[in-house]
Amino acid sequence: MNTGGLKITGIILAGGKSSRMGTDKGVVEINKKKIIQYVIDVLKEVSDEILIIANNDNYNELGFKVYPDKVKECGPLGGIYTGLFHSSNELNVIISCDTPLITKEVLLSLIENIDDNEIIVSRENGNVHPLCAVYKKQSILKLKKQLENGHLKLKEVLTKFKTKYQDFDNEAIFFNLNTQEDVGKLIFKISKK
Repeated sequence: MNTGGLKITGIILAGGKSSRMGTDKGVVEINKKKIIQYVIDVLKEVSDEILIIANNDNYNELGFKVYPDKVKECGPLGGIYTGLFHSSNELNVIISCDTPLITKEVLLSLIENIDDNEIIVSRENGNVHPLCAVYKKQSILKLKKQLENGHLKLKEVLTKFKTKYQDFDNEAIFFNLNTQEDVGKLIFKISKK
């Protein structure tokens, strides 16, 4: 990896309310494997440290440090801030717990291409995926300011940073679980991998 010898932290955001799903998305099982485990398996290939940001104890048995949001009720931005706060490293892969089709190649591409930007975010066909991104720890103070000012919409917050967008052309990679109906779609997609 062209990271200048820097170590990488993988930060999994699992603190969402999962209101459309009706249950904690990360612990839904597909082929007898928790959704979050698919994400962990990919992160293990690209990171030196893995942290899980969650506001319940559903993830404690996975063998990684689990931290609740430092700032409550702030959505994904609060989770990113919490992850960066606890991270030991400058480069941080941010990934949602419900994107089990993400690949090592996508994450490596983000890591290798962040250059002198504060954040690099994946994008496919014009769709921005701020929860599949790499954030530098140095961005934490500006993130905190956004939280303090009540700016919680990630796509808007990204405009306040030196943000780079990395284009990918495989929509399936970014598929995320939102409803019970999506479980069936995901079983099909995983079986085709």
